Amino acid sequence: MILPKLTLFVALIALASGLSTANKVQMNMHLTCDNTFELFVNGNRICSGEHWTTTYNCKAEVNAGDVIAIDGRNSGQGSDNNPAAFIGVFNGVPTKPSDWRCKDTTNPGALWNKNNFDDSSWPEAVSYGRNDGSNIWRNNAGVRPNIPGEAQWLWTSNNKNHDRIYCRYVPIKAVSTSATHTAASEKQFPTQAYGWYTRSGGVENNPYTGVRQLVIRWNGATIYDGPGKDSGPVVVAGYSYYPSTYRAPSLYGWSSDHNNAFDIYRTTPIAATAPAVKLSDMAKQMSDQIDQNLQRMTEELNLVKDLHSKAETAAAASKILFDSASSEAVRLKREMENSLAAATTSQTQCQTASNHHISASATHSSAVSKLKDVANIDKELAVIAELKKKLEDVGVLYSFLLDIFVCDQSLTFHLIPPSAAHQYQTTNI
Repeated sequence: MILPKLTLFVALIALASGLSTANKVQMNMHLTCDNTFELFVNGNRICSGEHWTTTYNCKAEVNAGDVIAIDGRNSGQGSDNNPAAFIGVFNGVPTKPSDWRCKDTTNPGALWNKNNFDDSSWPEAVSYGRNDGSNIWRNNAGVRPNIPGEAQWLWTSNNKNHDRIYCRYVPIKAVSTSATHTAASEKQFPTQAYGWYTRSGGVENNPYTGVRQLVIRWNGATIYDGPGKDSGPVVVAGYSYYPSTYRAPSLYGWSSDHNNAFDIYRTTPIAATAPAVKLSDMAKQMSDQIDQNLQRMTEELNLVKDLHSKAETAAAASKILFDSASSEAVRLKREMENSLAAATTSQTQCQTASNHHISASATHSSAVSKLKDVANIDKELAVIAELKKKLEDVGVLYSFLLDIFVCDQSLTFHLIPPSAAHQYQTTNI
């Protein structure tokens, strides 16, 4: 029996919450329209949308009895391939035909989007399929996000040819009504003479026509001094003041620019009497409010669960990516270390090669120097060979002369060049 008690306790909390905020709520709305829309709350423009594939989030403070109004438009010529509709959810309440009244008209009236407009002659909206059903919108772009599956696409009875419509929805029904502030529902006080004055520009005997400025005095005090009015009372501090019997100009010592003077009477609103409300009606309204709150809480819980599931999936995918990135980082680190080691080895080899080059250059220089020495030696050997040849020639001549000297010591001889000695010797032979 614990669960039923807990359920009852939660329901009582929801009921208490509904009672404390039944006359005013912060309305959270998600909606879209094929093709565009403007949304109003009691005549105040709240938001708009231009793309039916986008779900728009609008928020506004809504009082009991406030009307939510939509000005919906379909771009282009309506056809089987270009139908119109809007869909949404309003504080957990999905769109359905029985909640909305829609009208196709070129002149909805100046007050069509305000609370005091009478839409009793407008027909209920027509459904063209659920958000999760088989329809042209889901077939083209899928289910509209942030809108429940049971929400319905709504329009007038002809969503192919009615290209602009006006729709109204009252999410919180007013429990009590206020009396309208008119002369018929006000309590009248006795008139006070000469309290209503119109300044220059007015027409005699007429408290309204052509009045540039108006002065109102009550109990000897000026309570209003401002622009004139075309009709109706002047309301000051909750009281309504009306002109009565025309008297005469320039009374009470006022200057002559006060053309007209009238008696005046004051009225005050009669306290509004709230109509009797049946306990069964109140209970039903409270039950409906509880159902709406529970439905909204359920949808929000499902949304949280869905977000949690998506978050877990994303976290798992992120972990896989992180692990893969970590492995790749380790591999790249190893490759960088290997590349660094190879670069160090190459640097050492380059240094060794440079040293060999320097040594080879020194060896080459030494070889060149030695070749120069060899060339000098060759030159010296050539000189020595030439001297040797000359000595040989001298030796031959000497030998020849010696032979002559031996044979004939009395002969006189002359020194001749070695190159001619041989010729001389041959000739004599």
